[in-house]
Amino acid sequence: MDSVIILSSSEDDSDTEPSLLEPSVLVVEEALPVLKHQENSEVVDDDLSITYTQKGMVLPHARSDCPAHPFRETAGPELGNTHTSELNISFCEQCFCYVCDAPASECEVWRSHCDAHPRCSLWRSQREIRTLGTLHKLGFTVEDMDEELRTAEHSLHIFSQTLSKHFSTFQQSGLRPVFECVSEFVSKAEQENLKTGAVMMLGATQLFLTHPQPHNTGSCEPLVDLKDEAVYLLLHRVFDWLLQVCVDVTLPSPVVHKLQVVCSSLTVPHNCKTVWLSVLAVRVWDDPLLVAVLKGQNVSGRSKKTKSILQESSAVVTTRVRHLLHQKRYREVARYLKVVESDKTSVVQELRDMVPLYLCQAGDFQAALEALFSPIGHTPACPASRLTPPTLHAYLRVFTTGQVPRPHPSTEHHPMAACQWEPIKGVRALKTPQVVKFALRVLHYNNSTFSDVPTWENLVVFVSSERESSTRVNLTAFPQPDVQFLKLNMWALRWLFQRLSDNLSLQSLISTALKELLQPHPRTLSPDENIFIADFLCFYFLEGECLAPPITNVLLANWNESYFPWQFHLRQALEQWSAGLSPEKYNILQRMKAAVTTY
Repeated sequence: MDSVIILSSSEDDSDTEPSLLEPSVLVVEEALPVLKHQENSEVVDDDLSITYTQKGMVLPHARSDCPAHPFRETAGPELGNTHTSELNISFCEQCFCYVCDAPASECEVWRSHCDAHPRCSLWRSQREIRTLGTLHKLGFTVEDMDEELRTAEHSLHIFSQTLSKHFSTFQQSGLRPVFECVSEFVSKAEQENLKTGAVMMLGATQLFLTHPQPHNTGSCEPLVDLKDEAVYLLLHRVFDWLLQVCVDVTLPSPVVHKLQVVCSSLTVPHNCKTVWLSVLAVRVWDDPLLVAVLKGQNVSGRSKKTKSILQESSAVVTTRVRHLLHQKRYREVARYLKVVESDKTSVVQELRDMVPLYLCQAGDFQAALEALFSPIGHTPACPASRLTPPTLHAYLRVFTTGQVPRPHPSTEHHPMAACQWEPIKGVRALKTPQVVKFALRVLHYNNSTFSDVPTWENLVVFVSSERESSTRVNLTAFPQPDVQFLKLNMWALRWLFQRLSDNLSLQSLISTALKELLQPHPRTLSPDENIFIADFLCFYFLEGECLAPPITNVLLANWNESYFPWQFHLRQALEQWSAGLSPEKYNILQRMKAAVTTY
């Protein structure tokens, strides 16, 4: 500190030096010297010479941003100002009209649009209407515009003009040309990509439903009758296609949400509300509840936080399953079908019955066996009770070979009916006791497979064969059971007869057996074999239904107990049951006795 100035108001003439901390002391420091920046002089190289200069290029810009001509912001037409500023009329070559998004020289109403600027809400709205066209009515903004929406807007602009022409002449030609025009445009939209086609359909639907009456009628009501059957069929076609689009796995979730918002703004007739609500209720693929179900984190289909339930229509369930199968996400398909709540339709039930197959394709045979005998959905019966014999045969092939049917591209083709099979990676076939136990459980639950003869044949072939690592099967032949075995197991004869008690099958069996037994030179039978044949034919006579006359006539015409000993045992067996015979059958027994006395 070079100098200190002490100012004191004290009247004391004390010799003591005053303290620097007193309030009457002011310390003044010397200011730091200000450095004067010398201007940098441009150093020009003696060897450098400037031969050519060019001004910078001015890029295209809005009139309000023009660097050559000043711009004066007006109050804006939203405030009732209709006066145009003369200052804003002038423009340069690169000035663009903010509303038309075209060079100012090409704007047909430049005197009105020259005041437009992005800071005015009404000018922004006019720009969006001019840029978006029909899409502005659907709720799209300029920020949403991309190549797909531009294509849709261009198609809708042409469609709007064509539709107006047809509506203007409806009094002479009716609404048929209108429906044909809309139907043709919907067919064109189906050929576009998903986003473009969906926007085209929504725009066409809104234009079709909200088109006003011609001006000469003096009415502002829509021209189309929402109760018309043609309207119902057309809207169902549109909404069914939109439903497929919203479930498509390749469409981003924000796009799906936007399409649902646009669809919710449509006014649809009452008979189309169901399919319309189905489109609005479609869950996107990244929905938290759906993701939790597919990953196996939620096995109930209910969210405790949002209190929501995974409930979707049968069309959504079918489409979602098709996309998951196309991606080979078999385990996720099984989880989804076990949890989702849907319409009680046969289509959904058939998909749920395929859950064991999907688990087999995922390589989890144990889970597939559990799913076969566990109820899926709201039906109390398990899938095993609804298996058809061909499906059971296919499951036996899956469990014994470790192969599954290759998926067919057609959705109408049953998965089990595929001609080509492919091995499952990393899975081993089940052991023989497990397969036999599975087959017997199915036969216990399912009456159609229990009464199917080829099913038993396949099961017997499987049990009596030796499986090798290759595809070859070595069959083991067992000796024919002896007569003593048959005599000790008469219950098996009765069971065999009951299994063949179908009227047509039984008549055919008895007719064939009698044709062989009544040959002119029959094979000599042992006494036990004659008794066995008589007991079997006795069951036929003891049946409640009436006998077929051709069979009884053939039998009585060839009645000869000395030549056919089994006829003697048959007559004796019928005499034991004579008290319970019907009059018709008792008459047949009397004719047998009368035939004995004739030879």
